[in-house]
Amino acid sequence: MRTRGQDQESMSKALKECQRKLDNLLQLKLKDLLTDEEYASKKSELVKAKMKMEAKIADGDKRPQLWFEPSERLLFFLTLAKDSFKNGDDQQKREILQSVSSNLLLKDRILLIDAKKPMAVLAQNSDSPPGGALVDNVRTFFADPSRHFHSPVLKSSH
Repeated sequence: MRTRGQDQESMSKALKECQRKLDNLLQLKLKDLLTDEEYASKKSELVKAKMKMEAKIADGDKRPQLWFEPSERLLFFLTLAKDSFKNGDDQQKREILQSVSSNLLLKDRILLIDAKKPMAVLAQNSDSPPGGALVDNVRTFFADPSRHFHSPVLKSSH
């Protein structure tokens, strides 16, 4: 698995290479080794590639912010949810249940519950030790800004 730092380093090298090609292209034009059309066409191509790389690098700098805050809220919620559900009032219990579950079904006096995402993601990783895989799954889930998870505001009883 590539790290964010490796991706940033790779993109930075590609950006420098693109700039080097632009500089070489200018040198060729100044020496009259290229026609105006050849120069303009190749320069346009390289400038577009450079702009894409710069946008990717800028996006990479912002990406952690897109997933970190929702992940932090989720983990804070999970830290307090068990105690709050156990000791909280009916309204708080209802909010917790609504935020972690979907498709509630009462069958033979047994409540069946499907876990909502990202709870399902967490449940899939419950057997593995906390660390890379869990963090990566949560990060991937929240990396898409369209994903929304409502967690009620819980107060610590300590």
